[in-house]
Amino acid sequence: MATLTTFTANTTIASAAVNANFVALNTQVTTGTADQVYRVPHAGGDGAFGNLHSATLMSLGTGTSTGRLVVHAFTNQVSAANVSTGETDLHSWTAAAGTFTGAKGDGMLIRSVGNFAANASTKTLKLKLGGATAMVLNLTTTAPNNKNFAVDLLVMVNDTTTFYVSGMVYLGAVGAIGTAGGSPSLEAAGFLGAPTVADVMASQVVKFTGTGGATFDVNLYTTDIFVFRAPA
Repeated sequence: MATLTTFTANTTIASAAVNANFVALNTQVTTGTADQVYRVPHAGGDGAFGNLHSATLMSLGTGTSTGRLVVHAFTNQVSAANVSTGETDLHSWTAAAGTFTGAKGDGMLIRSVGNFAANASTKTLKLKLGGATAMVLNLTTTAPNNKNFAVDLLVMVNDTTTFYVSGMVYLGAVGAIGTAGGSPSLEAAGFLGAPTVADVMASQVVKFTGTGGATFDVNLYTTDIFVFRAPA
């Protein structure tokens, strides 16, 4: 087990303080204000998260248990919409080489919110992982009319060959999701798909797409992806 190191807020962490193999100070992590900055060393030299887990064991409470850091790897707060009647890429993230190792317990959390336009057209929101796997997220309501949606998914390696995708997709009237007294419906829940590790790691692309009867039928407002490694 790696040696735990105590870091002081508002300081730059010297690579030697963590591990002699981690020589590049590439990834800047802020804690909310401009003067609270840490630099996390890793050996990749390109700012990727490839070796981040090897240097980020954290103690849990006052005991001897340790865990891994969760990295907020991607955020997109710019609204994106489908164009015409074809399938349109909305938000997309390509992970740096080495982000996923394929080890059991590695994975990511994906959270997105958006809106389906106010009309009776058929509309489809999909999540695509890797080069081959596409999952329809509005499984029950194929023609959502003036509805907000919220996606909350866990993607995790279940064995050495398969990522399991599970979680919830909510659909509700405009203003209902996240609003006191709102009653969003559960559009999808539980097990949603099982892309292979080989496929996901081949391209390492995480992407939402939208298809509708006209432009702006499917609108994606925000997407955040959090990457984690298997527990120590």
